[in-house]
Amino acid sequence: MSSDLSRCRVNLVQQVEPATPAARRQAVLLNEGPEGPSRWVIERNHLYGVPEHAIHAHRLYGTSISDNYIEGFGETAQGGIWYGIEATIQGDKASTIANNKVFTGDEDNGGSIYRYIGISGVNYNHGVVSVTGNAVRGAGTPRGFGLYYSQGGGDGLTVASSGNIITDIGSALATEGDDVMVTPVI
Repeated sequence: MSSDLSRCRVNLVQQVEPATPAARRQAVLLNEGPEGPSRWVIERNHLYGVPEHAIHAHRLYGTSISDNYIEGFGETAQGGIWYGIEATIQGDKASTIANNKVFTGDEDNGGSIYRYIGISGVNYNHGVVSVTGNAVRGAGTPRGFGLYYSQGGGDGLTVASSGNIITDIGSALATEGDDVMVTPVI
């Protein structure tokens, strides 16, 4: 049986010296082509020692990000906004982010913000995503955000967010935009 799904699964990724500058800073970078990670399944990866974003996925379109173990992101001296899992959403399909474990031992850089799981924007129309069953444990500083949901340039964002455990985080949930609906909260 043939399938058009693409997969990124069962990998152990530590900081190495990849061929491109962007790849040196991010463990899983899904931003290729006009459709991005369309219908991808990103699962069961173990990521650590990542200088910037651990999973950086643009234009989710019927995509699943699940069962990943992230134990370090934003481990750079450069200030910025760093994500354990970061995604933007396409407006005409729904995607899922489920059962991931996202941690960082330190939030050492006082010039950085650490967003453990985040939707940084909707690319067009109204985005829909389910964020469930994730475990997030921060370093206990005010710079950490467990779940972050932003409407971005799209018409709106609906997030079904439940069963997540968020601990040792400055703020468990943050939203940005006039039409971001999170139900139920955390």
